Amino acid sequence: MPRFSLIITTCDRQNLLEAAIRAALSIHFDDFEVIVSDNFSQPSAEPIVSRFDDPRIRFFRTESRLAMPDHWEFIWQQARGDYVIFVADDSALHPDLLTLASLAADNYDMDILSWRCSLYYHPDWDISYRHLPNRGNILGVDPGTSDSLYTIDETAVLSHFAKELRFSGCFPSVVNFLLRRESGEWIRRNAGRLHWAPCPDVSASVLALGTIRPGSYLFWDGFGAVGGRSKDSNIACCLSGGKESRRLYEFQQEFGEQDLFPHHPIKIESITNYLAAALSVGRETLPGYFERYPVLPETIARKTVDDMYVDRTVPWIDKPGLKQHFDALVDSLPKNEAEAVREYRDRCHATFQSESQAPPVPNPTPEEPGNWSAGGTQFVDMRVFGTHDMAGAAANLPAVLDSLNKPSTDFVDYYREQGLIGKRLDF
Repeated sequence: MPRFSLIITTCDRQNLLEAAIRAALSIHFDDFEVIVSDNFSQPSAEPIVSRFDDPRIRFFRTESRLAMPDHWEFIWQQARGDYVIFVADDSALHPDLLTLASLAADNYDMDILSWRCSLYYHPDWDISYRHLPNRGNILGVDPGTSDSLYTIDETAVLSHFAKELRFSGCFPSVVNFLLRRESGEWIRRNAGRLHWAPCPDVSASVLALGTIRPGSYLFWDGFGAVGGRSKDSNIACCLSGGKESRRLYEFQQEFGEQDLFPHHPIKIESITNYLAAALSVGRETLPGYFERYPVLPETIARKTVDDMYVDRTVPWIDKPGLKQHFDALVDSLPKNEAEAVREYRDRCHATFQSESQAPPVPNPTPEEPGNWSAGGTQFVDMRVFGTHDMAGAAANLPAVLDSLNKPSTDFVDYYREQGLIGKRLDF
């Protein structure tokens, strides 16, 4: 059996899939399989996969369109590796990551290994959002790594997640972590499944963090992957307010009549509540492991205000159902908390309205190939490297890091102060 299983899930994104497969097959390691799972794409993704004559590839196709959690649960069961990584069709791993991961596994009895992630804006990207690029074929890196391995306090990561309902830099999710398959199978036996609505990636991460063996979570303070942002992605729908992409609407439609929040009493369709729902899954299915991670309704309310009017990541902000569920949540709070949330909402909404009426601020993305910095991120126009897709971005990631990255423990020091990162490990 292979040491690693790389799962590439795909659904109607044939324009991205070929590059994702090429990136996976270019990894500088031999002992892994590539599982391509097509969620009933139209047309089928099989002709694309059949172009690759490589015994490491295994192809699966669902018999009908499944909701994302069901698709991910289906394909997890096909994995044979000791460790499983969900890569998806818009992302890729650093070509040397599996070599590093294998060394870590040889030296330490780990259940989770995670790493930092750079971002690649695919050539079809044309979303305008604050300092982010408004055109594609751009790689973004937040420079400053120690390139060292550390222990992580998984309970501190979960506590931070429950308190803030935001991802810390040490929260493992999708392309920036691998999970021991035995750990995932234990969860499936005891919780019923690993991937739950509404966000299968977040539920799997939360359930894993809450149940792995103490001390078995390791973190590599280096860039181990390239996360992709395409016009046909959920994040594009969020950042454009649903104007440039309908992907998140289509994602919801895949569920049909299924409950998006099967174990969660609050039904607000916001990123914050999606995250909170993952903790509710843990408390309902594995209560002994998750009772210590409560989520305060006031936190959901305040962070949802941020989703709507500060971060502006709710495409259906004017949807009556959203307002109805939000008002019901606020009404359920103690009087002083409810008044504080309403005041915060009104203040943020007023700012939102004022800024919406102001002339748009020109995006700082240069037109000529080169590098630039914005919001603490170094952006690289990949035309400089003569490449135009994810496979090229992943192949050139080492060269980008050689030129832009710098030795630093700032990231580690910040999360160590919060109790998330522990001791440095040698291997």
